[in-house]
Amino acid sequence: MKILKKVATAYRNRKKSNYADLSSWKLSLIGIPTFLLGSFVTWQAQHWGRELFDVVTGYKLGLDACIAFGLIGTLALSGLYLLDVSRRCHDLIRERLFV
Repeated sequence: MKILKKVATAYRNRKKSNYADLSSWKLSLIGIPTFLLGSFVTWQAQHWGRELFDVVTGYKLGLDACIAFGLIGTLALSGLYLLDVSRRCHDLIRERLFV
């Protein structure tokens, strides 16, 4: 138990950094994969959402459809979060190098 408390206090007292403190290379290593993953996840959520909407249009909206819409919405929000992280990295790199 003492080891767990030491780990927890070390985690709480660590140096907190933000994106502005990272170098341009690290920002690009974070930004490129998050852009690719966020674009793919958002595209898939859009595709699945359209298909689910087409299937559910002719039927009564049941519990399964509501759960599916919630899961696809959560997937879309996670994709948008990843795209926001990549946009932040892009803005910082552009500000450092071109402005």
